[in-house]
Amino acid sequence: MLNTRKFKSLIYTVVYIAVLFTHSCSRDVSLFKMPKFTNTGIGEFEVISDDLYFGYVVDLFIYESYAIVVGYNEDCYLHIYNKNNGELLNSAIHKGRGTNELAANPKFVEFDSTTGTLIIPNISKGVKINCSIEGIVNNEPDAIYEEFSNLNNFVENCFSITENNTLYMYNYSPMKKDTANLCRFSIGNAQGDILSKYTEYPHPYEENTFLRWNFYNPGNYSLSYSPDKEKFAIGISRGAILETFSVSDNVITPLSVSHFIDPELNETSEEVNYVLGFLDLSATDKYVYAVFDGVNYVIGGSSFYDVGQNLVQFDWKGKPLQKINMGVRIEKIYVDDDTNTLYALIKSEDKECALAKYRMN
Repeated sequence: MLNTRKFKSLIYTVVYIAVLFTHSCSRDVSLFKMPKFTNTGIGEFEVISDDLYFGYVVDLFIYESYAIVVGYNEDCYLHIYNKNNGELLNSAIHKGRGTNELAANPKFVEFDSTTGTLIIPNISKGVKINCSIEGIVNNEPDAIYEEFSNLNNFVENCFSITENNTLYMYNYSPMKKDTANLCRFSIGNAQGDILSKYTEYPHPYEENTFLRWNFYNPGNYSLSYSPDKEKFAIGISRGAILETFSVSDNVITPLSVSHFIDPELNETSEEVNYVLGFLDLSATDKYVYAVFDGVNYVIGGSSFYDVGQNLVQFDWKGKPLQKINMGVRIEKIYVDDDTNTLYALIKSEDKECALAKYRMN
């Protein structure tokens, strides 16, 4: 006769297998098709800097003559380079717990191209660190200052859409895997009022809360917004789904959803074999550019250098336009719409980074 503990264990195992079987039978994998690009080709970056060493990179921006890298290096999180020759002009935001310092890597940052201000949330202190790029280059004493922020620890990403209103991605729950109360997007004002919400998900397995958590935490998606703040795009990295949205009168409206690669559905932490999709995005008012992979990646097996080598271009309706293999791993991208030049932080097989640029057609 089975003892009670073993009997319960057997029952749980049977139920778990049944659930997985039900999931696998209900999955419509025919929904996912690889993108067919109108133009494909091979390109080559022009390297514009010496070797750079970053333990962690958050984002890359271009502003006037500056290339701005947010990433940890030499005890600082903000580094400003000359975008033409790669010369380091200044570094700022030291690691620490004091004023204008960060104790850990930020999850996300925002750049205001109108004022040339980089905004770094320091959620643990309840402040935003405002950084004037021009002021930091010129060593102005008031170039960096903190101001109160109403962001809480549940916010995963956000950006300002007007002077007073902000678009948020967040989870109400302190347990990250608990997505029962996950809010994909909402728009709030400076007083903390929620003006609108968007709660739909693009994959056909909405009942799977693990899947939602797995793809919509900051490490597994890329988000970029157009310079006019009227559109934004989000791409999934474990699998490949690309969504585009418009923002008007504080209402979020979906423009397109493209299902390219079936997301990873394995519900164990042991699975290390998956397909890489969108690794970074950079949006302009006309197009969405991305680092797109689309190949199988095995942690500890596939070469880290061999993935993330394709630059791709979509319109805001999700139509694939261009795919260019650059022959090098691309960490971050930013498209300078004024000059139609794509800037990138690339990485060598020795894990050394460099700033590079590529003229887009």
